[in-house]
Amino acid sequence: MKRFRLFDDILGNMNANRSPLEFLIVAAAAIAVIFIYTAALPGPFVFDDESNITENRHIRIKSLGFDELYAAAFKSPIPNRPVANLSLALNYYFNGYNVVGYRFANILIHILNGFLLYGLARATFRTPAMAGLVVRPEMAAAFAALVWMVHPLHTQSVAYIVQRMTSLSVMFYLTALLCYARARLDSSGSGSRRAALLSGGGLAGLLALGSKEIAATLPAFVLLYEWFFFQKLNPSWLRRSLPGILAACLVMGVISLVFLGIRNPIEPILSRYAGGEFSAGQRLLTQLRVVCVYIILLVWPHPSRLNLDYDFPPSVSLLDPPTTLAGLLVIAGLLFLAVRLAKREPLVSFSIWWFFGNLVIESSVIPLETVFEHRTYLPSVMPVIAAVALLFRLVRPKWIVVGLLSVVAAGGALWTHERNQVWGDAVALWRDCVRKSPLKARPHNNLGTALVEKDRLPEAEMNL
Repeated sequence: MKRFRLFDDILGNMNANRSPLEFLIVAAAAIAVIFIYTAALPGPFVFDDESNITENRHIRIKSLGFDELYAAAFKSPIPNRPVANLSLALNYYFNGYNVVGYRFANILIHILNGFLLYGLARATFRTPAMAGLVVRPEMAAAFAALVWMVHPLHTQSVAYIVQRMTSLSVMFYLTALLCYARARLDSSGSGSRRAALLSGGGLAGLLALGSKEIAATLPAFVLLYEWFFFQKLNPSWLRRSLPGILAACLVMGVISLVFLGIRNPIEPILSRYAGGEFSAGQRLLTQLRVVCVYIILLVWPHPSRLNLDYDFPPSVSLLDPPTTLAGLLVIAGLLFLAVRLAKREPLVSFSIWWFFGNLVIESSVIPLETVFEHRTYLPSVMPVIAAVALLFRLVRPKWIVVGLLSVVAAGGALWTHERNQVWGDAVALWRDCVRKSPLKARPHNNLGTALVEKDRLPEAEMNL
């Protein structure tokens, strides 16, 4: 009888020809992550860490009894994220407010997400649309995981403690998609095995939604994944499946609204703009520029460009500032490219839809902070896989690709370590924000507070 293993695609011997080199690359990535994030371990609680952790009495559990766990999950400041709330409560149970424990847990989640990316890449390269298109697919998957795991843009998702809500959601999101891909690929396996994979994927999807609302896009991307990689963009399948797709999206939307406790999803959005500095339309225009910033940071994430507290003025119109129109043209051009490349380069096309589709919740009219780097954590997954796969397919000989990706990963690791040194000290972090957002009051105030806490009063007076 076959033994069921959910993570065969991650570390299992999926085929007899798999070289141990792929495992060594992914293992080296995990070790590198631990090393490069060590500098951030003693860093301060910041922003939403305070309301969700230090000021949240409900996570101060003294036992693992039902009542305390329930209160931590559903009575915390963001009750619609019970899974993430529970993880923070468990951190408090084991080590109180010691920031090292919280960040170490974040690091482990990030490493696991890298393993899941590896497994998802390997599964995707075996789908009918991709079979034979990627040279050395397992090696490509391993390097994709390595590049993504040490990418400097993810520093905020790991070092900013409360953004565990993002990384935990992504962990379950990728698990759900990987379960679906494995179930579809396992055509020769037993029905019970496929049922177990699909059930596991459904449970993981619910846990993803219970960690953060960004998982609401999961059903749409499972269907898009099926259409791109298993149906090879067959239009007749799409026509036959359209009623089911619309029904699934409707059900997910209803579940999300019930989960959030929202009867009218429009009213709370518009009400938060009343009397604000800019309108919903202006925020949407601003996001045209913000998304382009995310793209630039994904390609060139130098520490000098990364910032916890961006000073990003809103767009008043398409031409005020002119970069708003430029942003619209860039996004429209990439979406046009996704349509044109869909048949010839399905993975590239899918990665473009994935990037924009997984930004649509936080980079739309919902009145959140304008820019945060952690919002790229999930959107970056497929573009990294696609870029590495393209290199392995198009560049000869392969040692050039291996050398190039090794240099990229080494550079990313150095930049991530440099960025984590900033995150590891409150004064350094807020001084960095002041330097990059000199006209914004909040970084100056937070720097002053950090200096006061270290009894550096003369310096603090210059910022408070």
